[in-house]
Amino acid sequence: MFVIGGRVGGGPPRKYDHTVSRWKPSRPVLVALVVLHVIVTAITLRDLSQRSDAQVRGPRWFWRAFTPLQMGNSAVYWLVGRKNSA
Repeated sequence: MFVIGGRVGGGPPRKYDHTVSRWKPSRPVLVALVVLHVIVTAITLRDLSQRSDAQVRGPRWFWRAFTPLQMGNSAVYWLVGRKNSA
């Protein structure tokens, strides 16, 4: 058996494999996710601005740049970037 063009046995590669299905979110779901991302990012950036340097792990510029990129990055800030104010 040999592989040519990405398929076993040779032949031209397929343009689209119909056996692979991908979930495409509907418009309301996408809008809700964007709104949620904006809200979570705003809360995170507000918390970051109200904390002193001693209460934040790592440089503040990093968290300001890193947090808005993905919603999961806000969770990383809340779990790792904050020092507990005890």
